[in-house]
Amino acid sequence: MGFRKFCFNSTIFRKNVRSFWPVWFSWFLVCLWTLPIYTWLQMHNYTEISTLEQARQQADKLRFAVESLSPAISPWPVFFFGAVSAIAVFSYLYQSRSANMIHALPVRREALFLTNYISGLLFLLVPQFLAFVITVFVWFGNGITHLEYLLRWLGLAAGEAFLAYSLAVFAAMLTGQAAVGVICYAGLNYLYKGMVNIVSATRGMLVYGMNRRSEESWGDWLSPIPFLQENVQLAMEEKNQKFPIPEIQGMDCLLWYGLLACLLTAAALAVYRSRALETASDVVAISWLKPVFRWCGGVIAGGFCTYMVWETLFPDRFGNLFGFVLLFGGLTGMGGFFLCEMIIRKKFMVFTGRRMKESGLFLAVLVLFLVCVEKDITGLEQKMPEEDEIAGIYLEGSYQMYLEEPEEIRRCMEVHQSVIQSKKEFEQYFQKNFRKKEKPPVLKWSLTYKLKNGRSMKRSYDLPLEDCHVEDAEGATGKLFALEYNPEKYLEYYFSAEPEQITLTGEGSFLHINGKGEYRGRELSKEEEQKLYQALKEDILSGNFRIYPWEYRKRDTENYTDALSFNYRVPEGTRIFQGMEEKFYDGKYPEYVTVSLTRGCEKTINLLRELEILEENERIMTEREFQSIMEDTGLLE
Repeated sequence: MGFRKFCFNSTIFRKNVRSFWPVWFSWFLVCLWTLPIYTWLQMHNYTEISTLEQARQQADKLRFAVESLSPAISPWPVFFFGAVSAIAVFSYLYQSRSANMIHALPVRREALFLTNYISGLLFLLVPQFLAFVITVFVWFGNGITHLEYLLRWLGLAAGEAFLAYSLAVFAAMLTGQAAVGVICYAGLNYLYKGMVNIVSATRGMLVYGMNRRSEESWGDWLSPIPFLQENVQLAMEEKNQKFPIPEIQGMDCLLWYGLLACLLTAAALAVYRSRALETASDVVAISWLKPVFRWCGGVIAGGFCTYMVWETLFPDRFGNLFGFVLLFGGLTGMGGFFLCEMIIRKKFMVFTGRRMKESGLFLAVLVLFLVCVEKDITGLEQKMPEEDEIAGIYLEGSYQMYLEEPEEIRRCMEVHQSVIQSKKEFEQYFQKNFRKKEKPPVLKWSLTYKLKNGRSMKRSYDLPLEDCHVEDAEGATGKLFALEYNPEKYLEYYFSAEPEQITLTGEGSFLHINGKGEYRGRELSKEEEQKLYQALKEDILSGNFRIYPWEYRKRDTENYTDALSFNYRVPEGTRIFQGMEEKFYDGKYPEYVTVSLTRGCEKTINLLRELEILEENERIMTEREFQSIMEDTGLLE
């Protein structure tokens, strides 16, 4: 009996259920809509194909039902109602009168906390379970008995609810205002990712070769909502399945999130036990957290404002702007620091001697951090992996390529080293030409080292494309052009890493632009497509074909406006390059590629004329000629 009084108070529990029925009832309606109702609507639209065998019909119906779980997997609804439930059951902490009245009852604080915690958690779990039960009957009514998929959803939903609610309760303990509690909850969900983005942006603005956009990191799971949204989803696993069914992938993280939720609950209880009643209506209820709030606010304000101004005023600026970052980051950081102090104290006059000293310390730490980044004390600018640590290198420059042969890797590292050594030269070049109306041509080159330990290292650079740099065989840009000039890599770029194993689908086409600038498309027969592919492959491997970057002046005179398009399939798992990032063929759909014809495509152009796809007297225009026609006709200004 004593243990029961210590942990739970049934009177308060019943009061919570009656008082906050709109919360749990609204969540119940959401659960009904996203699961049983949506599933029923989807199954109602399902049409059986009588010609299919019974096993296939059952598999199709099951796949249809599992795919209807997609809306119920989204973490957004449960995290939203987790915050609403936590703020509701602990709302008495945000008014002095309510806080004093509740804590005057003959109930221990532990019992108050656990009763309210359990109440709010049940507001989330019970509607999920009822929705699960109703969906079971919907599935049974449609002849589907594979409940393991629904059970996995229930485990996922319960785990997300436990995490979302525990995090919301912890956030609710840190403040004395409901609105601030919601903001704090949202901040905790994105704090790690936000800080990583700020550090990455600062590093990208000051460190040569670093990208201003953050990459995936080990601690991404510390931002639950974006992590769950990206990693927990329905996906098709086709291997070793006659009739593939989608699976809920990414549920492994729930175990660790469950442990995190337990830690957050224990921390919230510890804060609640020591929380002073006088902190009701305070923005920050824990005194030792006030400096953390000020410093985090200063860092976020300084980093965010500096990055946004950089992206707005200098989106294409290449080179170091340390003075701008130091001055603007320091000013906005101090502004964020004192703004947070004003919010804490609820007044504007907060410039006391003690706070000025603390702000001076904050500014000194901020400046020290920026100076350390600028001086590259960690050696990121010069850092290159050892050759024996590299499994391969993925490059994006004039085109995309993957290097894995030792000699190729060695040559690429020589290019990278030349780019690093040319830092001052390139920075001076781009800073000198930045204010000119005609911006200098630039090649955006990035390389990703794939290491044998499973990690990767990425660097990005802007390289000048003027002839004096390109034609200098000993310069960084000249060395890169020599590395990229590789007919076999050209073929891989267009037709995957296994060009000898492709299967054309017979859906190719030829695009021609006549002397008036008019477009004309021509579908190719399977025989024509095969012949043109072989001719194009011979042209590429002959060495006469070359890929130039977009802003290089020779591209306009070497590339024609006419192009061939092919659809093809390759073995599953083959590396393909026609995309924005590294990708491997999944076997689901054919790959589509368009190859612009160049002056080096003599065999291909002759074959087009032989097949009467291109008339004998019909002229092929270069990109420069086409641009002139567009300018003359007023279609291109």
